[in-house]
This record gives sequence, structure tokens and C-alpha cells, in this order.
Amino acid sequence: MRHIWRATLLLIFMDCFGCSPPLPENIGDYVDECILMTPEPHAPTKDDPHAGYKNVYACGISLEELTALTNEGTPWPDGSMILKESTKIHQAHPWLIATATKQSSEWSWAEYTRNFATEEFAQIPVGEDTCIDCHRKVESTDFIYTRFLPEIP
Repeated sequence: MRHIWRATLLLIFMDCFGCSPPLPENIGDYVDECILMTPEPHAPTKDDPHAGYKNVYACGISLEELTALTNEGTPWPDGSMILKESTKIHQAHPWLIATATKQSSEWSWAEYTRNFATEEFAQIPVGEDTCIDCHRKVESTDFIYTRFLPEIP
């Protein structure tokens, strides 16, 4: 049922594609400015709300802080942003960017999409409750699924 609801929202969104806010400027060039959390993309899973292969980045946090957070299991610090980039099978460009940003010890969530590589991303009008309902499953890891797995040379 949730997938039907999301598909309906996506159709409404696509009818008003130019109406939504664009990808925020503070995201910048996340590939160069943020830390890739795993050496390999996450493969699609059953019931995955973000279809495709996903790379997850940690932004606004140093490598030392990220390593300590992973080793000690401490919560993410304020100012951290987790950015998930999803690429559909048989496409070279990301079609979705999902963000979780922590401020005042609380996460805020947003999703952005596009159809073609030449398009700008635009925000999907999905309520944060949709995101937190899924992420509540990993409340013990501060609501973030991906753990930092540095690439070993």
C-alpha cells in the first residue's frame, strides 16, 4: 500500500516538476566534498523505497570523527548530513538523492529526483514521517542504516 501512495505522490510531483525546490546549494559537489561510506554501492533490495544501486556519503564530518563514531557507536554530531545517491539499473546518472541532516540532535529528511541526466534535481513532496517510519527500524544506530566501511588498500 505504501508503494501505491508513493507512486501517486510521484505522479502528482511529476505533473508539477518545476514547482518544487531544487537540490540545495549546501550539498555542492558531494562526490568530492563528502566521505563515501562503503567501497561498493548497496544493491537493490526487496521493498526498497529507493530503487537502484546506492552510494551513501557522510558530509559535514571529518574522517576522524566518522571513524570514532563507527568504532564507538556514538550518535552523529549536529551538522552531519548523510546523502544517499541512487542510480537505476541500466542508467549512468543518479535519479534520486535522499538526505538526512542532523541539527539540534534531530534528523530532518528530504528527497530529490530527476528523470534525465540533463535535468536539475527537484524536491519530492514526501513528508518526513515517511522517512522516519522506515529509519525508526535502526534507531539504535541513530536512525542511519549505513555504517562506515573504509576501503582497505
